[in-house]
Amino acid sequence: MRPNKASVDNMLERSMLAMQTLGEDEVLASPLPSLNDISSMTMQQVVSGIQAAASNELAGATVAAACLFHLSNLTQRVYEPGADAGALAATVAAMRAHPDSAAVASSACEVIAYMTLGARDADADEDVKSRLADALQAGAVQAVGAAMSAHAATSADVLQRAVMALATLVGTDAQLRQQAVAAGVSAEFLDYAYAICVPAQHGGDDDDDEDDDDEGMEMEETEAGRSTAPAVSNGQGAVGGGGPTTRSWTRSLDALADAALCAVCAEVGELDFADGLQDGGLHSAGTPREWLGDLLIRTSQPLSESVLSAVDGLLAAEHTAGMAHAGPVSGRAPTPESLQNALWLPPIGGTRLCAWRGDVRELAVGAVVNAANAQGLGCFQPTHVCIDNVLHRAAGPRLRAECRALMASRPEGLQPGAPPLVTSGHQLHAAHVMHVTGPTIQPAGRAPTAEERATLARCYTGCLEAAARHQIRSIAFCCISAGLYGYPHAQAAEAAVGAVTPWLIAHGAAAGIECVIFDIFTDTDAQAYMNATAAARQAGGWGGAELAAIS
Repeated sequence: MRPNKASVDNMLERSMLAMQTLGEDEVLASPLPSLNDISSMTMQQVVSGIQAAASNELAGATVAAACLFHLSNLTQRVYEPGADAGALAATVAAMRAHPDSAAVASSACEVIAYMTLGARDADADEDVKSRLADALQAGAVQAVGAAMSAHAATSADVLQRAVMALATLVGTDAQLRQQAVAAGVSAEFLDYAYAICVPAQHGGDDDDDEDDDDEGMEMEETEAGRSTAPAVSNGQGAVGGGGPTTRSWTRSLDALADAALCAVCAEVGELDFADGLQDGGLHSAGTPREWLGDLLIRTSQPLSESVLSAVDGLLAAEHTAGMAHAGPVSGRAPTPESLQNALWLPPIGGTRLCAWRGDVRELAVGAVVNAANAQGLGCFQPTHVCIDNVLHRAAGPRLRAECRALMASRPEGLQPGAPPLVTSGHQLHAAHVMHVTGPTIQPAGRAPTAEERATLARCYTGCLEAAARHQIRSIAFCCISAGLYGYPHAQAAEAAVGAVTPWLIAHGAAAGIECVIFDIFTDTDAQAYMNATAAARQAGGWGGAELAAIS
């Protein structure tokens, strides 16, 4: 008997449903994107990757973190209306699917912050406003609160990016602030976020309070007369308000910069800015914060504890608020997920090695290596572009104070190839800084002598020995002596690889060093390290056979 039309239509409908279900199952069962492919994915592809990672509880955290990191970069570079559809919902889903991953939390908070940045501005376009609405509907405030509760105490990276996200999500909205409190966000961090949103005039005089009253919220006051974030009830009394015990960090960052600048100027004497401009020692124009940064580099005399504390207050507020002036606020752990563009090399025993092109100030490692001068106190010329200057500027003046104290035991100075001066990292993401002086090649670029090669090798092995003594598990080397010090780039890379690899083969297991990073900055250095590592591997330097050390 032939089936009638109704029966055929019914069978076709069931078949189509079965095919649709099969197709959905195939999508859900599809493999996660390869880490190597993520960096070249489009925005729509990376959103799909985040969605797939959010549905994979076992293997999805690493992929989710990598996809979110790439999405953050795309969001800052690419503007295609509609191309990021579903991105914020996928981001929040990934945070909920992988609550134990600090990498997911930090990358996701950065995505939320950048995608909703400026949504509350009066002239914000509808696309950005829609993003904010999508984020709030997806539960981004609650997700950021959960991330802070889980990771803020142990990860400065999560804390900084979460504060940025709260600033764009919550703004000065009292109801959303209450939601954040209910999600577990402390009033302390909400005040940091609030300080980013509120214009500098909120740190003004009392007679401005009426104009500063935002959306009908009453502003509290400190003893200094500065207005702070509005008080919010958590059922146990007001939280997040001002009052006489409010800390100085609740003032605007501009006010903190002004206070620190005044403290430094008062201590170092009456500063003639005109002289500073004429001798090229300071910026020709800029904000008080820029003047302060240059003045701290230029000042050679020791600073008192009260001045150091004033600068500490500013630096800490900048870092926590996600607005660091001196350097990047986000730290990169020494992992393949955080250093995605690194050239990862075969491990030596339990030590991972890579060559990474990036800003050394970003690295959250046990120690970064500084190519210092013989004084060991940093560079005193604000306009001089060298890693010594860059690290001291980012770490803050306490780094120079510690160097000065330690250099008292080295009246001969920091000699080329001598053991490193090991200090705290202070405001850097790195826990320590190792200051070494390498050989200077004159004229720059000439072939180094055997003695100069041996001196440079001792810089690297001396740092590794210091890491072992101080139980430092990860270390990032700059290109010691290359660049301004004249050592040829190719030979400098050969010296670095030729010193580090045999030392790790001989001592790595006992030293407990888990990761060594060769931080490179220029195209020339990148090519030099590629060639040096390839040559060392061909020579058997990674197979357990000792690589000939530079003599």
